[in-house]
Amino acid sequence: MADDDRPRTEASDRTRRQQLTPPSLERQPLTARNRAARLRADYSRFYRDEAAHLAGFLIMAFGASAEDAWDATQTAFTSAWVKWATLSDSRKARKAWLRTTASRAYWRLSPDRAHLSNDELPDHPDTSLVPEEVMALADGTAHARVMLDALPQTQRLHLTWHLDGYTNAEIATQTGKNEAAVRKNISRALTTLNLKFKAVSHDQ
Repeated sequence: MADDDRPRTEASDRTRRQQLTPPSLERQPLTARNRAARLRADYSRFYRDEAAHLAGFLIMAFGASAEDAWDATQTAFTSAWVKWATLSDSRKARKAWLRTTASRAYWRLSPDRAHLSNDELPDHPDTSLVPEEVMALADGTAHARVMLDALPQTQRLHLTWHLDGYTNAEIATQTGKNEAAVRKNISRALTTLNLKFKAVSHDQ
């Protein structure tokens, strides 16, 4: 084949491939429909990855039952979907927003929860709707939650944020406290838990 014919042949091949490629496989412009589909897919992936972890956060931070934690998780994700297009693309920032929103939802679902002990809380009617993963998480952390019950609520909340990988500054922003107070609460929580662990080990 002559060299002069090669570019023409390659151009013809490209044209033929384009004609045989289904429109669905071509790179489509970012239309409103495509943008909405991408948002739904992004939200669905994030929900699958994070919903159980969010419920676990509520269980550890507040001693929530699996059922109440799951209710608050669903409420938070519903709110997230409404704002999904405007939320930060940062995964950590999205998780922080959801934790704050779910925490508020948890208390709002039962306004007098603060006046009840865990033993006095009513049974949730929709136990069967809670994913097995969340139920297993609640069962598996029962001992840890007994230890956390010894902490004041603010110390417990800040420690749970800390264990989730957030900095003192980030925790302060999300919980409305100053950074020095967050640092002190985490330090006191860890000291209390350390003393309790030592006491348990000594008893054994």
